[in-house]
Amino acid sequence: MRSVFAIPILSCLLAGMTAANAAEAPEPGPVTIREAAKMVRQKVAAAKIMEIIRERGMAFKVTPDRAKRLKKAGFTEEQLEELKLIEQGKRLIVLDAETIAAINAAAAAAAAKAPYGPRKPDAFHEDAKKRVERIITASGLPIQRHLCTRFTLVASKKTARKLVPFVKKVEAQMGRAFPGVFKKGLDPRSAHIVVIDTTSDYRKWVEALFAVYKEDGWKWQGGGVDPKTMALGGASFLTTLIVNNDLQRSPGEKIRRSVAYQVGHMTMEQITEGRAPNALVSGFGDLVEELAMKTPSVMIYSYAPPNWKNQAKMWAKTVQWLKQTKQLLDPPAIFGLQFKAMKPRNYAEAWSFVSYLAREPRTFEAGVLAIRDERAKPLDAFLKEYRVDAKRLVRGWRTFIARKR
Repeated sequence: MRSVFAIPILSCLLAGMTAANAAEAPEPGPVTIREAAKMVRQKVAAAKIMEIIRERGMAFKVTPDRAKRLKKAGFTEEQLEELKLIEQGKRLIVLDAETIAAINAAAAAAAAKAPYGPRKPDAFHEDAKKRVERIITASGLPIQRHLCTRFTLVASKKTARKLVPFVKKVEAQMGRAFPGVFKKGLDPRSAHIVVIDTTSDYRKWVEALFAVYKEDGWKWQGGGVDPKTMALGGASFLTTLIVNNDLQRSPGEKIRRSVAYQVGHMTMEQITEGRAPNALVSGFGDLVEELAMKTPSVMIYSYAPPNWKNQAKMWAKTVQWLKQTKQLLDPPAIFGLQFKAMKPRNYAEAWSFVSYLAREPRTFEAGVLAIRDERAKPLDAFLKEYRVDAKRLVRGWRTFIARKR
């Protein structure tokens, strides 16, 4: 399985700034509840309604029931709080179009740099969901979204009948093994696993995906290589919010292994909001694959050598051999690995080290959250949470290696 690139997350804050249907010219005086309701029915964007209310004021109260209706119509918590202030006469903001445009541009620039993950605003997840729906429409394929628990499978009905139960099983296994933040998982609106039945349809999907992202102005990190060409050349490719698979080239057990790995990979990527080192991401992906399939196998750039037939023993034996020959990387070097430079032995080392850390699930999750929330260096985060120094950590890992079969 081959990884091609990761998507930098861009802003969806401007998505609601244009009305689907233009509002009628406002009547003079404060906005009434009848007028606000009419704009909602006409699908005027919440941001546009707020702009009108800021300029003219409002002649209604934000009752709990109305707040629920407004939220359902797309109003954010911040906008509802502002409405309550305007209602109390504490705030009346009048902004010209140029100022509003400058504010929106600044917000978009800030959002472009912001990390992704399940803590993103509701509008972000809705935007991600709608984007996938647009890709499905553009592809013209007989596929649809099938909700699992914390992931969404995009596939034909026939394939979904086989894989939805499997995805739910993997999610449940991961939740039992890690009862904290990983059990809570991701938002299914922005965590999609795509499985396309044939190679010809997979090409249509890839073409549609790139066309939609181009429409939305997203940038791709391809290292100077055309990302679409790379995506079309492999049986799968991973992005931040969508992982994509060609079932014809990954049939049977291969697709189940790929999907299990992808559940772990995407979970670690999104939970840490992009701050986890590559080896932690791949190691956790292979650990989740091991939970589901009993053995690890997936390498997203490298490929297992032909003699790695018994993968359970080969991965463990490889790490043991590296230890015995004094070639085993130390934790700082492991966390410094980049996907494109990782060889099969490095995937085995990452899987082994993450498996060792994950023996204490709650401590492991605390280290992961320290990487995300405290911006701690990965090794420092785990040393702090496990209350050991580097030498003791390595000694413990080496003992674990000797016992792992």
